[in-house]
Amino acid sequence: MIDITKDKCCGCNACAEICPTKCIKMKMDPAGFFYPAVDSSRCIECGACERVCPFIPDEESFNYPRHAYAARIKSVSEQHGSSSGGAAYAIGRLVLQDGGVVYGCTAEKLDIKHIRVEDLENLSSLRGSKYVQSNVNDLFVRVRSDLKSGRRVAFIGTPCQVYGLRKFLMKDYDNLLCVDLICHGTPSQKMLHDHVRYIARGACADSISFRKGNTFSLCISSQGTDIWNADVWAEPMKDMYYRAFIDGLSYRPSCNVCPFGRTERISDITVGDFWGLKDSNLFASEQNLGTSLILPNTAKGETIVHALADHMTLVERSIQEAVDGNTQLRHPVPRTRACKIFNCLYPTVQFDLAVRLAISDRIAMAFIKKILRPFKPVLMPIIIPFFGYCLSWLLIGQSIVDMFPTPQSLSPDNGLRNVPLLCHLEKPRIAYAKLFKNLLGRIKLLNGFSHHLLPLDIFRRVLKHLVNACSADESLTFQAYAWYEICFQMIIDSSNTKA
Repeated sequence: MIDITKDKCCGCNACAEICPTKCIKMKMDPAGFFYPAVDSSRCIECGACERVCPFIPDEESFNYPRHAYAARIKSVSEQHGSSSGGAAYAIGRLVLQDGGVVYGCTAEKLDIKHIRVEDLENLSSLRGSKYVQSNVNDLFVRVRSDLKSGRRVAFIGTPCQVYGLRKFLMKDYDNLLCVDLICHGTPSQKMLHDHVRYIARGACADSISFRKGNTFSLCISSQGTDIWNADVWAEPMKDMYYRAFIDGLSYRPSCNVCPFGRTERISDITVGDFWGLKDSNLFASEQNLGTSLILPNTAKGETIVHALADHMTLVERSIQEAVDGNTQLRHPVPRTRACKIFNCLYPTVQFDLAVRLAISDRIAMAFIKKILRPFKPVLMPIIIPFFGYCLSWLLIGQSIVDMFPTPQSLSPDNGLRNVPLLCHLEKPRIAYAKLFKNLLGRIKLLNGFSHHLLPLDIFRRVLKHLVNACSADESLTFQAYAWYEICFQMIIDSSNTKA
């Protein structure tokens, strides 16, 4: 009998479908996520449900990508209908043209679910990203039936859905092509419906889209008329569903410990957005359209990708470049403080309000920045020298920590009364490292910042004075000075690059 906690269940439905007595039903929790509920009176303890659970992955099922491609479908009309570069659509079309069937996610009004497609006309309904968990109830049995009949099948879904299907089938089929999406996490459909009801204000929403090319834009329509349109980049705090998704607040608990958030994959082909593509001139035309990342992970996947060359522009890139641009190819999304706050509030508190309360600090900061933006020309001449002064002392403080590692040696009695208070922290090295990292990220945006740093010759004299005052080993000044010089040069270089 399957017995799992919420952070160990991805809701793939494999256990419910494999159960020979049908004693497992997927029941929705208050947040809208589905989990298996077992009728123990009908359970025969066969263990089938535990064997098909994808959250117990077999390391032998993972494959390191063989290649990485930046891709975009050649047809202009098909480009505009796709969220990214159209890779999933092109793969599906290839399978259908070979007489196969495709299983993928569609939006029927506001109902997001997986369907079976066997003609090109209906394949277009699978296009576009859906940032919500899809319903796959009773689907795996149909896939198995198609495979046994000899038809070629392409299954497109999240990694946990793909691996759930593979474990449900209990054997590899040569006529099965598994395509997994680079997934960051899945909110529940209840969250989406609660959000739509809130922003629709009584209107009957009957259509939803999440993307327009590279633009993350939630568009909700009623009888052909847009009743809500929010561009997450232009107005980052307007739509709370998208805000919660991007910040990882609304994900299923298992998404934060996802075993598939890694470079090694469990499918034949992995597709997603090619974020971080270093050569922006590869697809110079139609910059607003997305670019797909395609990772063939098996020989079967590699064969399919080669066959896509007639329909897609494929440019091979390094696998590392692909991994660097997609955090989910490195690790799952961590569970943040804001996420914990949201989970405590929702569903007791309405969805949008719960998100706003969870990120209230960010909303306040965005509001303050908006107010201060008109005063930027006046404030910057004041702020830049202030940051320069602070960073100079920050670097001096780090050098002091290198010379005097214990809090006692930083006592004011040692002649360091003028050193800022931060130098007296119990863990100054960590404090300074964090401050320096945060400051440097902002400094790179400021021209001429290096003019406000403490010059190297003055810094050398400060170190010498400190050594004399504290009777320290003068050899330590060389290490401290070298550290400051490196940081100083980094800031100068970034300033010159910006200029």
